[in-house]
Amino acid sequence: MSNSSYRILAAGMLVTSLGRGLYIPTSIVYFSTHLQFTVAEIGLALSCAGVAAFVASVPMGSLMDATRRPRDIAIIYALLHGTAMLSLLLTHSNPMFTLVVAALGMAERGSSIARQTLVAILFESRDRVSIQARLRTIANAGISAGALVAAFALTAPTSDAQRSLIAGNALALLVLAALMFLLPARPAATMPVERPRASTALRDAPFLTLTLLNGLLSVHSAILRVGLPLWVTLNTDAPISLVAVLYGVNTVLTVLLQVKVATWAQTVPAAARTLRVSGTLTALACITLLTTHVLSDTGVLVMLFVTTVLLTLGEVTQSAGGWGLAYGLARSRAEGAYMGAFSLGVSVQDFVGPIVVTACLVGMPTAGAIIIAVTLIGVTSVIPRTVRSIGQRSPAPRQTPSHHS
Repeated sequence: MSNSSYRILAAGMLVTSLGRGLYIPTSIVYFSTHLQFTVAEIGLALSCAGVAAFVASVPMGSLMDATRRPRDIAIIYALLHGTAMLSLLLTHSNPMFTLVVAALGMAERGSSIARQTLVAILFESRDRVSIQARLRTIANAGISAGALVAAFALTAPTSDAQRSLIAGNALALLVLAALMFLLPARPAATMPVERPRASTALRDAPFLTLTLLNGLLSVHSAILRVGLPLWVTLNTDAPISLVAVLYGVNTVLTVLLQVKVATWAQTVPAAARTLRVSGTLTALACITLLTTHVLSDTGVLVMLFVTTVLLTLGEVTQSAGGWGLAYGLARSRAEGAYMGAFSLGVSVQDFVGPIVVTACLVGMPTAGAIIIAVTLIGVTSVIPRTVRSIGQRSPAPRQTPSHHS
């Protein structure tokens, strides 16, 4: 592992996650109170952001491969992300707002793919999942710290405070671009093999199947963000403030566990097993939610905490398993395209997951929770067969990464 490259990526992750923590609790408030857009207009803009990120994922990753200067493309993505964020402060009309938010979604996805591609290119295969886990842990800690700052700043309900927080996120992204200049300009020389075409990832049917299965398993995110708060509100007498406490439990456990769990997914077979564990844990979380129908007040509180712990364990195992498969199955010199393709499954979940979870856990609480649980168990049963269909394919060997610009 290159300690210097890791420190640079870690510093960039810390800065940008702090900025993201400033932005997340501020954005919807700013859109609705200062820009005065309706809920429907905000929802449409966010949907456009999701579609833009989905459509651009593979092309943005392929650009990382085609230029053979991934660091420079990562810098461009960071600059575009920061510029789009600043553009929010100059936006007033609804069409322009929708366009800027869509650009933000695309730029944010590009920055994420760039980081994952740099990890794939700059580090040895045995280190990649561990490094990604460490970066994720830093991100969770940074977002939490940034959100605390935002919560304090938003006690002053003025547009200037909101604009300052958004500007802080933009500044963080520009700092990220500056930090990226410290990384090696080019990856190490690879073995003289022909670079796969960008469409290779999209023609790799078993890989795309795993991408979809991984996306389905990431439904824990929608359950935690959407399903659990609605369940607490509509199906229990627990105080609404409990939702914030449950989120806090999730964040703390993620920070504590993610790096450790990543050691379970260092190879493709191990990553597949880790994903199966993830699906089982998230399915159990759905079942524990059902028990709140028949428990006393204290029992309900206990089972809500148990559900949160199970969802968190499902989250950290799904993340680790997903990284293990993505890095383990990506073809050499097409890492960017494969990282972009692997993000498609999670993109679909981000868009469809909240709708499905709302329909199931709100529209038909008992049957819906069982349907989600059974679906997840079904997904876990398909994963081993899909991995076996890929066989023992591995990326072409590469030399030890160079650490010179």
